[in-house]
Amino acid sequence: MRVYTLDGYHNTSPACQLAPAVRRTAAQVSSPQKLGASGALRKAIFNDEPAHVYHLHGIWLRAMFYGAEKAKQAKRPYLIEVNGALDPLELATKPYRKRLVRWWFQDRMFHEASCLHVNSGREAVHLRELGFKAPIVNIPAGFNIEEGAELLQIAENNPPVWAKEFQGRRILLYLARIHEAKGIDDLIAAWAVVANKFTDWDLVIVGPGSAEDVLSRQRECELLHIDRRCRWLGMVSDVERAWLYDQAEIYTLPSHKENFGNTVQESLGYSTPVITTTQTPWEKLAEWRCGWICEDNVESLTETLHRALSTEKSTLEAMGERGRSMIHLKFSLRRVIDDQLAVYSWLQGGVRPECLSAD
Repeated sequence: MRVYTLDGYHNTSPACQLAPAVRRTAAQVSSPQKLGASGALRKAIFNDEPAHVYHLHGIWLRAMFYGAEKAKQAKRPYLIEVNGALDPLELATKPYRKRLVRWWFQDRMFHEASCLHVNSGREAVHLRELGFKAPIVNIPAGFNIEEGAELLQIAENNPPVWAKEFQGRRILLYLARIHEAKGIDDLIAAWAVVANKFTDWDLVIVGPGSAEDVLSRQRECELLHIDRRCRWLGMVSDVERAWLYDQAEIYTLPSHKENFGNTVQESLGYSTPVITTTQTPWEKLAEWRCGWICEDNVESLTETLHRALSTEKSTLEAMGERGRSMIHLKFSLRRVIDDQLAVYSWLQGGVRPECLSAD
């Protein structure tokens, strides 16, 4: 396995050293950074022996285009993992820049790809609506069950320093970016309506956000007189994250757009039922009886919060266990890896994988 990645790209973490079994090439990004270009990376890719399969993670940047170029030159298959980048709401963000990139090279990459990798059926529909006809495989992000158990064991033995603040309190958890797209404003508005009816519950808000975004929401909580019922933890470690999922009785992600919603998967993996919206690909939560789906507005979220917070503890626990069972059955990391390997084999002439879209 070989990994080619940019180093120094704006607003991303530095490329990290992976395990010895993976050979990594990290090349400095060129200016202007917005293009995601790197002559050094392109040279490294083209000077290397051809891989059997090229897996391009993400779109828009020139770095991904180099992989497609190399695959075509070597007559090898390549697949593109879209990561929600062509969601209608995403395309509406910086639309002129994205139209230019699509005209320049992006759409050609999609039309010539051997396969397109999506994380949900909703994303596959969007690709077909845009006219892309390449085969599609639907493989979610996957939940590492073993790692989750290990993190939870550590958290139980060494709880976070702030864990004692939640003794005797019931937790409604929000764990996502502090950003309007994630529905945080709707959640604050809905919580202001129901908080006084559920005095033993606190809304715990976790996740990154700009200082301005966080401060404006905290001020809104003060104006609505719910600031004492909202706990802001900012960024947390993996162990603290596991503790929060485990201690929370309900997790909510009232997102306005979501390609997959990995935190929904994580919450269910830790046996916590979920409230989310129709704008996420988790419409089967109600069918699986492990959560609630509401419309993408404050009124529906308020009604759903009231119904969920009124649910008996024993019922919430049973819902959480059903959610955990579904994660084990459909979203375990082991299953994801098996599906991914099956796709690589199929691209080299192997049998059709089960995760291949039927359309």
